[in-house]
Amino acid sequence: LGVPTLFKSLIKNPELEGKDLSFLTTLISGGDTLDEKLKGEINTWLKEHNAPNPIFSGIGLTEAAAAIAFTGVKSEKELSVGYPLPLNNVKIINPETEEELGYGEVGELCIKGPSVMVGYYKNENETKNSFLDKNKEWLRTGDMCYLSENGEICFIDRNKNMIIVSGVNVYSNEIEAELLKIPEIDSCAVIGIPHSYKMNVPKAYITLRKGLTLDEELKAKIMHCCNSKLDNYHKVYELEQIDKIPLTALNK
Repeated sequence: LGVPTLFKSLIKNPELEGKDLSFLTTLISGGDTLDEKLKGEINTWLKEHNAPNPIFSGIGLTEAAAAIAFTGVKSEKELSVGYPLPLNNVKIINPETEEELGYGEVGELCIKGPSVMVGYYKNENETKNSFLDKNKEWLRTGDMCYLSENGEICFIDRNKNMIIVSGVNVYSNEIEAELLKIPEIDSCAVIGIPHSYKMNVPKAYITLRKGLTLDEELKAKIMHCCNSKLDNYHKVYELEQIDKIPLTALNK
């Protein structure tokens, strides 16, 4: 089990070059988004080192004793973080109205099951805000997801990472996924910045592959490659190169 940056470090470790890792049966990524580009690089590396399975993705939170769901070999969806674990019930709600949504509709993921916490220690107000109901059964995760018709949870972004552009919900993960398809980009993070009439617009911070610098030519290429794949609300308005993406103590 680990966060994506752990596995990124693993596949770049020169000490593992040429090693037989057939004993490495199950890798599960969680705690942060495993983008498709990195996922592909990890799976290629695993295959080259004789590991029997691809990397799996999962979703969870401390308030539900960590794991809620994770993918298996039968996972079908690109954005999937898996099927709910046994005894877990999940549903998707409109975060504003708390109305339950149908398959394929993006909203906040809620979970009910034996692993859900009783509450926050000596913090009744925070506990109340974390549950849908006064019986404290349905826990609000703060994750924006949708349910596929085959039962998989498909993760879009954290609710707090959502950017409101001209009244439209924009998810930074979707922009980051397009940026990471560009070969020159090593890592990125997208945030919302104020705009005079759109309320907010996306700004991307990027780190480049070793030896590259963001000159005007490369900047134009990145903006074109990214924005040509996105609708008007998701388009990147500003691009800035930094030395390193800030991470938490857990490398999220």
